[in-house]
Amino acid sequence: LVADGHAPTIDTWNALLASHIFRPRLTASDVDGAGAVYNSLVGAGAVPDSTTFSLLIQGFLRLASARISRAKMGTEAALRTFDAAVGRGVRVKGAQSGELVRALAGQERWEEAKGVQERWWRAGMGEEEGEEEERMRRAGRTLLRMEREAREEEAKGRGSAWRRRVRAGESVEEKVEEAEEVDEAEEVEKEEEAI
Repeated sequence: LVADGHAPTIDTWNALLASHIFRPRLTASDVDGAGAVYNSLVGAGAVPDSTTFSLLIQGFLRLASARISRAKMGTEAALRTFDAAVGRGVRVKGAQSGELVRALAGQERWEEAKGVQERWWRAGMGEEEGEEEERMRRAGRTLLRMEREAREEEAKGRGSAWRRRVRAGESVEEKVEEAEEVDEAEEVEKEEEAI
């Protein structure tokens, strides 16, 4: 493309990023490859957009969910990427923002999770309609449920659920999925009561 005198568009760069992020068995080297693509796009003078940042966040979170030992590192990288996007006034998609909220909640990082959600809505990032907006609302409900349950466990003297899961080698995703299933069941129940 470049050899023929054509400058890649941001969509071209994003397709290259996606080719690294959506590999079936994502590895750290795939995420490093996505980082190299990002550095190249910035170096070429392209301006990262919502899709660019959303793809990077998704890659970091996929890596984080693959292994508990990488959970904090991947989540931290996703959080820094979210902060960079917001700092540039770029809207991160609701799906990836919601996943970041759930990942932070899964690590009992309540205030940071609330901060992501608050900044997403406050910065006008909640202008997306439909499914994206609903994903962020669902992430907020999951966050509140997980925080309440963790505080109840600590009050009963059981200690931090996050630290117990790390010691046991369990996946953070399992706890998040459990909380989401309960939220969805409650939503269906409320809808049925309304009818």
